[in-house]
Amino acid sequence: TSESLGEKHFQKAVELYKKAAGQHFPAGQLELGFCYAHGRGVKQDFKLAFELINKAAEKGDSDAQYELGVFYQNGIGVKANLEESTKWTLSAAQQGHSLAQARIAFNYANGFGIKESKTLAKSWAKKSAAQECVRGHFVTGFLNKDLKEKFSTFKYCAEQEDELAMLLLGSLYLKGAGVKKNSQKGR
Repeated sequence: TSESLGEKHFQKAVELYKKAAGQHFPAGQLELGFCYAHGRGVKQDFKLAFELINKAAEKGDSDAQYELGVFYQNGIGVKANLEESTKWTLSAAQQGHSLAQARIAFNYANGFGIKESKTLAKSWAKKSAAQECVRGHFVTGFLNKDLKEKFSTFKYCAEQEDELAMLLLGSLYLKGAGVKKNSQKGR
């Protein structure tokens, strides 16, 4: 079956990632961590996934730093810790990681694990959006007070398949905020 064929490919990938991780390559550690997090080619093990991704993050890999922030935020393989999540997300953002920039912007906007600052939130969201990161555009829209601009931004993000933007766009249609009220489109 195609599923067993896919599993064989994952097992081969795990074998190669283990070799790379064994040689302390951050990309190998990160990818092997993903395999353990998702149970691809190996038995799912969130704690080991966290440990591997942590090793790559400590070596400065921005993708690993971003993912480590996600792990800390959601308590995956480690106790949830917003301060640690913010530390790693900010580190990735400072290296230009667009999703990390969007996440740190959202955290600044809401005071999640960091002191609230709309100014810093806007700055990070702008950096993320400049890299054509849909989530960066979303946060820009989230922060925008002009309802027509907010609607336009959420519409763009929804067209890019951003589920949260779809939800909020529907809400704007239902309320008639920034757009003519339309209960059909709001559903």
